[in-house]
Amino acid sequence: MHRQRGLRAVLETPRHHLRHLDRSRRPPRRRRHIEATRRAGPLLVYGISSGALKAALFAERNPGRVARLALDAFVWTGKGSPTLEQRRKKLPEYLAGGKRRPIDRAFVHSIFTRDHPGTAKDDVVDAFADAILALDDSVPIGTYVDMCLNLPVVDPERITCPTIVMRGEYDGIAAIDDLIEFFRRLPNPDKQFAVMPGIAHASSSRRTTASCSTSSRPSLPSLPRSTPALGPEPREGRNITMTHPPLMPGRRATLAGLSAAALAAALPGSGAAQGAFPTRNFRVVIPTGQGGGAERLARSFDDAWSRLLGRQFEYEFFPGAAG
Repeated sequence: MHRQRGLRAVLETPRHHLRHLDRSRRPPRRRRHIEATRRAGPLLVYGISSGALKAALFAERNPGRVARLALDAFVWTGKGSPTLEQRRKKLPEYLAGGKRRPIDRAFVHSIFTRDHPGTAKDDVVDAFADAILALDDSVPIGTYVDMCLNLPVVDPERITCPTIVMRGEYDGIAAIDDLIEFFRRLPNPDKQFAVMPGIAHASSSRRTTASCSTSSRPSLPSLPRSTPALGPEPREGRNITMTHPPLMPGRRATLAGLSAAALAAALPGSGAAQGAFPTRNFRVVIPTGQGGGAERLARSFDDAWSRLLGRQFEYEFFPGAAG
């Protein structure tokens, strides 16, 4: 198992999988598949949380394969992170309990409340919990262990593509001083640092859509002005963007709007996004049966993504397909 490398190590080796990913030199097969089937050139890469670590490492290992990189809720060294400090105290418990740890509905809800209560919509959290708990009652401990013991796994000085670093105002894992030092070391002058008000660690499930949208707008010069305005233009200074959209107390943000904004963060404009995909509709594979939380969560993406990309979505249900 420990000889597995690259993406397979991420999927199959629950303990220390970031370390295995770091050692991999083999070009990922999924990247080749995307390039072949989509007839695409350099990829537009977006990653969030531990996915941002993998996205950054992919860009570092494949400098000619990434056109633009968006790192959301990224953690570099973990220094100054109160959440990681608390997790380090539980390392003996994690390591003694095997390769997985149990989860329940209370744990899923804590993901959205640990940094700052009220940053996510209750119905979105409930749908998220339904979808997760329908699949499993435990998760691998690898990410927790790796982020406590094995950071950093990324060298910012070796990431040469244009990059945007996005951090939520209340993020308890991604410490801002740590991220600013990472940002300072990025060699490409085409870079931006965005702070998103009203958002905690994971912007893709939070209440305020405007933050993610306006954070990404300065890096998307070709985004049409017909895109619905979600807040005032951000204030800029020396490549660091502080966004200050309204918190919209009278209009609850939808997951669909934020999903489109998160996708836009990785794209240089909706025209390029449409050009990068075939003309046929998108196919969404849902790893559960019809009518469950996973379907509701997936369909909440539909309208905003269809408007952004100019394509319709088709849904297929394959229980046990693991996404």
